[in-house]
Amino acid sequence: MVYKTICKVCPVGCEVSITGKDPNTITGNRCGRGGEYIYKQVMGKSEVLTGRMPIEGGIMSKIPVQTSEPLPSDLRDKILSEINSSKAVAPVKKGEVLIENVLGTGVDVIASRAMKKRG
Repeated sequence: MVYKTICKVCPVGCEVSITGKDPNTITGNRCGRGGEYIYKQVMGKSEVLTGRMPIEGGIMSKIPVQTSEPLPSDLRDKILSEINSSKAVAPVKKGEVLIENVLGTGVDVIASRAMKKRG
């Protein structure tokens, strides 16, 4: 079986694929991080989480965010809950850390885009 996905580790968004669970069959990644990303996806160990965090004073009510590194899939709901219960304050730069060391994982939640202050 061939598994294909879009890598979320960086903004490039490579379309990576793997056949079965053999790491030697990984293709499409432009860097080693993409290969590691899809291998962990197939093995069910981790994923880069994406979501939307409320933002105060921004031109929109929520800002898209993602984790800076893949996290174990079983933490998904807890981390998304933490994101939804937090609040960023505009202005925000793309890549800015909005939650440091989320749930003690050593991974940060970062802004996926910049957000200007309203007005």
